[in-house]
Amino acid sequence: MKFWTIIALLGSCVNALQLAASDSNGYDDVFDALSSFGVSEAPGSREPLLGVAGFYGQPQPQQWLILTSIKEKSGVLRESVASEGKVVAERQFRRLSGQDLPDIPIARRSLKISSLEAFKIGKAEAKRHQVSFESVHFQLSCCDQAGEPVWMLSFIDRAQASVGSVYLSAVSGNVIKTVWQDAVNYTTFLQKKVPASAGSDAFKTAGR
Repeated sequence: MKFWTIIALLGSCVNALQLAASDSNGYDDVFDALSSFGVSEAPGSREPLLGVAGFYGQPQPQQWLILTSIKEKSGVLRESVASEGKVVAERQFRRLSGQDLPDIPIARRSLKISSLEAFKIGKAEAKRHQVSFESVHFQLSCCDQAGEPVWMLSFIDRAQASVGSVYLSAVSGNVIKTVWQDAVNYTTFLQKKVPASAGSDAFKTAGR
């Protein structure tokens, strides 16, 4: 699943995110962003959380995109931008047939690994594989009906090219899979079953 389309919502803000990457210390962790948005930890909430994405984090993005489903409006999703403890933009749109978007609700109370912790784990994996990077794109979603949320971190170099990805459980922090551009370092950790869709478009970032 590619990072969902944000051009209509953010426009030229993508460039601003890139420029802010070197000064991203102090920006919200995803838990702070979800709290500011008011995502409930209780099951059956009015707007189930479907996914979260952030771009050019070092270690955290300047803004978080939060995707929820509006129960009262069948097929309608809400995409919100959270930054510095508040929602700064949002839009509602209808899911189109075949549109590549998260569709499995994330149990908010099941999230134990914050985006900052995910960054530290991913950074350690990159260091272990001797991969250097400039910033990280984050995506949080459930990849199968088992409902376990997974962090996908895409590592970006100075040329804005992806140099690798790390998939890890947002519940336990266990690394599920790492994929590096030289292919030789492709590693699947056998202690945990890899989600069936982990190698499909469900976790590919735009441009890969």
